[in-house]
Amino acid sequence: MLNDRQLRNLIRLAEGWVKEIEVEAVSLSGGETAFTGDVLLPWLQKKVSTLLKPELYVRGDGGPPVQPLIWEGITFYPDLVVVSAHEKYLAFEVKILRDGDPGGALTKAIGQTSLYARLGFSATFGLIFDQRSSVARNQIVSWKDEILEQDSSHVHYYY
Repeated sequence: MLNDRQLRNLIRLAEGWVKEIEVEAVSLSGGETAFTGDVLLPWLQKKVSTLLKPELYVRGDGGPPVQPLIWEGITFYPDLVVVSAHEKYLAFEVKILRDGDPGGALTKAIGQTSLYARLGFSATFGLIFDQRSSVARNQIVSWKDEILEQDSSHVHYYY
């Protein structure tokens, strides 16, 4: 179990990690699951390993499976988590907005990110990549971010 200082450091590490992500737009073409497993999971595993806390596990798409979260009989799976045997520290939800139903994907990402905070994660992150054809884009995706405090949990949206 992490103490308060260690938890704050873990959250700061995650905030910094997310802000330094530079994503080539082409890497998003395979979808959320492939992108999470091929790009985000190894990157987060590397960052968490620098903490030298063997009790921390990084789980997610393309790696060790996350444990399901159940709310009102509905099962949810965050795309990435940092957990220990008995504690839930960080949850990440990844969504790619595409033509068709970008509003649905956006509201789903916000809802799931908020729900993970309510279900016990210390901090939650919504990573939202806008790949609609109507949006002018660069080869490298950059971030705008918003941080909302919800009770004692921090909910972060990066868009």
